[in-house]
Amino acid sequence: MGRKILRVDELARAGFPILEGFVISSKAYFQFLSENSLKSKILHLLTTTYFERPETLTQISSHIKKHIMKGKFSDEFVIEIDDETRSLGGILNQTTFILSPSLTGEHGKTLTLANHPSPSSVAKGVNLFISVKEVWARLFEPKILFHSYQHGLDFFHSGIDIIVQKSVSIEKSGKMFTIDPVAGDKTKIIIKSVSGYSEWDNKKGEIYDYYVISKKTSTIIDREIAKRDAVSGRKNTNENLQSLHTIPLSSKISSREIVSLAELARKIEKHFYFPQEVHWVVSNGKIFITKIQPITPIFANTSKDKKTLFEKHFPIMKGLSLSPFIASGFTRVIYNPQDIKNVKPGEILVLTHISPFYLPAIKKARAVIVETGEKNTYASTLAQTLGFAAIVGVKNATKILKSGIAVTVHGEKGHVYKGGFL
Repeated sequence: MGRKILRVDELARAGFPILEGFVISSKAYFQFLSENSLKSKILHLLTTTYFERPETLTQISSHIKKHIMKGKFSDEFVIEIDDETRSLGGILNQTTFILSPSLTGEHGKTLTLANHPSPSSVAKGVNLFISVKEVWARLFEPKILFHSYQHGLDFFHSGIDIIVQKSVSIEKSGKMFTIDPVAGDKTKIIIKSVSGYSEWDNKKGEIYDYYVISKKTSTIIDREIAKRDAVSGRKNTNENLQSLHTIPLSSKISSREIVSLAELARKIEKHFYFPQEVHWVVSNGKIFITKIQPITPIFANTSKDKKTLFEKHFPIMKGLSLSPFIASGFTRVIYNPQDIKNVKPGEILVLTHISPFYLPAIKKARAVIVETGEKNTYASTLAQTLGFAAIVGVKNATKILKSGIAVTVHGEKGHVYKGGFL
């Protein structure tokens, strides 16, 4: 059984508010492969794969996923899903579901949050069956195949359980962290919220409100209410483009809901004895937990001398901070995986985006500057795991910076300075 299912089951047993649902076990996944003779087809494709070439791996992944999407469900499986839906008081064609995958086997033990195929998704009616196949197909994403190849894992050793929860009318949703995962501050709770339902793991550039809460008093220490582009409706993250170009949005959660969420965060952390990332929804004024997973805080050893050093300098670039580390070095601009062969130990990587194919280079680097991305995503997980300075959302970084320039990256502030201070 996947770890995510065990955690949700533990939440239910402890009396925490969760949505009703059922589980499609990994046994159904393996049975689906067998009934459609997919294992032999997939193995044949994998034998022709050159895993070190991203373009080849992407192409093979696409072929495998097409085979899975063309597969047929047995009548027994369809009837069982219909029965489970009726047991929840719903009718299949009229019910909306939230699907949350959970890896089993060796993959569930070795995959990090950075490359885990775990985004939640929503399906209505018979589209549930399409969504189930899409979840199973994620086991053959390029990053998962590459991970299996790197670690010598059997591509069919692991399955995937799917938590299927009956969706309600969702007014707002979000996720919260029972500590500040960037600063490692155990006295704070971080809450993000959006209107309606958001597939947090799937979307980028989400227009969300951001709150920093005192864990002791449940009072709001800091907040950032998202602003939306008046024309496109997208979030505007450029501090210099406001006035007529952006309009403030009203807070998506009330003060009462913030207090309730903070209390839930404290109780969940206390129950599991470890910091947690908690996904939640609000329906008819009630809060429900849809997903939780442990988070690993990171701690930096930055002295006061280092911090005061930066007060005399102005940053040449700004982005979102992912770690409290500080590093100096020479830049190395990377445009594609083929460029990683030029990376030398101790350099500052400048990337358009983060990809598992860049991991060998990232392990050599002292810091990473990325043009795209948000907090608590792939780069954040890598920074937490490997302990380096990381900044994302630095627009045009690969165009402004050239390889061989000395810079200093302040991971806590999200700033890049010209010159090597350390």
